[in-house]
Amino acid sequence: MKILLNRLVSWCDAAPTNLWRGITAGAVLATAPLAHADTALTPTADSYVRNSATTTNYGADTSVVANNANGVRVFFLRFDLSGISGTITRLKLDLTPNAGNTGNSFNVYGLVSGESWAETGATGITWSNAPGVVHAYTTATGTLSQYLNTADLRSSGTPLASFLSASSGTVTAFDVTSGPVLDFVHADADKVVTFMIAEADPSDTPGDSFNSREAASGKPTLTVSTDAQVVPSIIQVVLQGGQSNSDGRAAGSGLPTNLQQPQPDILFYYYTNGGATNNDGTLGQLTTLRPGATEMPVGGFGPEVTLGHDLAPFVDEHPGNKLAILKYAKGGSNLHTQWKAGGDATTTGDGTYYVTWQTVMKNGLAKLAAAYPTSIIRIVGMIWVQGESDIDDAATFPISAYGSELTAFIADFRLTFGSNLPFFLSRISANQTIYSNPSGSNYSNYLTLRAQQASVAANVANAYMIDTDGSSFTVNSDNLHFSTGGQQALGSAFATKINQVLGAQSHETESLTVANYLSAAGGTAYVLPTDSNLSNSDGTALQSNNTGDYVTYVLPNVAAGTYDVRVGMKKNTSRGQFQLQIGRADNFSGTASNVGPVVDQYASSTIYTEVDLGLWSPSTTNDKWFRFNVVGKNSASSGTSYNYSLAFDYITLTPR
Repeated sequence: MKILLNRLVSWCDAAPTNLWRGITAGAVLATAPLAHADTALTPTADSYVRNSATTTNYGADTSVVANNANGVRVFFLRFDLSGISGTITRLKLDLTPNAGNTGNSFNVYGLVSGESWAETGATGITWSNAPGVVHAYTTATGTLSQYLNTADLRSSGTPLASFLSASSGTVTAFDVTSGPVLDFVHADADKVVTFMIAEADPSDTPGDSFNSREAASGKPTLTVSTDAQVVPSIIQVVLQGGQSNSDGRAAGSGLPTNLQQPQPDILFYYYTNGGATNNDGTLGQLTTLRPGATEMPVGGFGPEVTLGHDLAPFVDEHPGNKLAILKYAKGGSNLHTQWKAGGDATTTGDGTYYVTWQTVMKNGLAKLAAAYPTSIIRIVGMIWVQGESDIDDAATFPISAYGSELTAFIADFRLTFGSNLPFFLSRISANQTIYSNPSGSNYSNYLTLRAQQASVAANVANAYMIDTDGSSFTVNSDNLHFSTGGQQALGSAFATKINQVLGAQSHETESLTVANYLSAAGGTAYVLPTDSNLSNSDGTALQSNNTGDYVTYVLPNVAAGTYDVRVGMKKNTSRGQFQLQIGRADNFSGTASNVGPVVDQYASSTIYTEVDLGLWSPSTTNDKWFRFNVVGKNSASSGTSYNYSLAFDYITLTPR
């Protein structure tokens, strides 16, 4: 993925004090406010078209005209907002009249098809090729229903705004802080938008003429206001995939009022299956988090709404951080074939919807990078809601293979987007009684799939399962899809688990105190030479050539509780095997116990990896000693006088 975006890092590319931070404090966390809250834009292209001169191009004229008589005319204004940083909170369009009357009514429409129209030249826009108009309508006078092609317009031709003309001065076509105009702009994928202006009914009324961008002065001006936010140093990205319960079949109208509105502090990129491809060839649109990103129902939502709402406060605790969610899901899709993993970082052998998902995710990451050119884009993990179709298809595809298929999918996802990225899955719910009814035909398949999901979470490193059996995970009357309440509970459960994992304390070994070490052959414990493959480019090592040697690190003030212990390592050809012991710093010999299995650090070539040593439950809050005891070596380990050596990057404690 570093090939895709040189500013993209995965959560494990760095191991800071708190994993939400993503990088060492002070490295890039300083933020700068936007240079201007208001940006005045003139059109990058404008023109009008006339149905009494169907092949005439007016792109070089100093005027744009709208009239529904004497030859119907409409005009187009294209603005490029892709360079605007921050959340757009207000849009104001000003026009300068140069001919016409006071009090004529005009409508503003948003173009959603045909946005690549040319201002001039051989393919310059004319009535005969323009989007948004009926090419065959050449009657000199007409009504909107006669000459507008509403299929090319947002909301099937419902105006974004309306305004009255004036004979002089400045006419404000719109000045809005919410509503259809902002929704239109926020929904546009590349932030290059076209407004089309037409005179409102009735027909046969005087039109008006306004200065175009070619005029010496008084050009059309779109003033874009952004909020007072700072440019984020780090954008923390959660990826979302799966089938219908990830896409969402819950009615947005049942959400609390605040969640029915856009959440302006959370970036959201999504593609709804079957949607149109953007003009630049991408799939999806970058906006702010809101309901409506579903195949059905209109205005529906999946777990992303409360996932973002509940997760954002944890992200915001760390200066310079901003949350983004990237979503693509497809109802009725199975893992066995349609989300099949090909086994490498390419799409070769991948299932149809998995290929689409990867495309959408990469498009979204690229759009984030373009919109925030100075920010680090950091993937923190993926949420996965899926399994129903594999239960349904068990007669065709063996349900017993689901666990291995999901394990392969996780491995493929990590090869593509970042090694060892956290993977969060929700288990098929007992509340989905279409499957969980013991007398149902799919009951045994339901039990098998649930067991396989639990096994993957237990056995795949850095994979975590959300249990959805609680009473808050309600379902619709189909007994299959989560309802409005159930989807809210699902999103919140994901947020809790993600924060639990990424709120883990990760300790760089080069920053820890070494309480003591033993190297009987006279070796030493030392900081490794600078290595960009290590988190923070540093780590530590113990020189050893025999069993019985050890190195002990002090982890300060570890609270009582239960933790998953993970250790980052640098393997190579001269490494030994270790057993971790943990005990209280003030009474190590009386409290120390082994944690996890013996770990072999030998590899035939240099490998940077992480090992999950399992759970550890200290009963007291105090400093702890983490002692790595050399207990052996691989028979192939050789090449130096210290071929029992150990090398460490970080120690991570994840609360459970």
